[in-house]
Amino acid sequence: MKLAAILDRLERHYGKQERPGPAGYRAAQEAVEAELQAQIPVLQRAYLLIQRHGRQLCKRTRPLCDACPVSSDCAYHAAHVCTGHRT
Repeated sequence: MKLAAILDRLERHYGKQERPGPAGYRAAQEAVEAELQAQIPVLQRAYLLIQRHGRQLCKRTRPLCDACPVSSDCAYHAAHVCTGHRT
C-alpha cells in the first residue's frame, strides 16, 4: 500500500482539512512520499494498529475506555468518562 493511500485513509478516519485542490494535493502527497519512502512499512503497521484499536476498543458506540491503554491521553475519555457523561 502506498503512503498516499495510507494518508488518505487516516484523513477519512480522523478528520478532514481543506485541500488545496487536486494538483496541490497530489504535489503534497508526492513530496511526503519521497521524504518518507523508507518509513512506509512503519506507517502501514501504525495504520493497522490504529484500525485494530478502533475495532476492538475505541468503538463508535460504547467505547471500552476502561480497557484502553491510551485513555490517559484521550480527549474523549477526558471529556466523557472522567466526568461521568458517556455519550
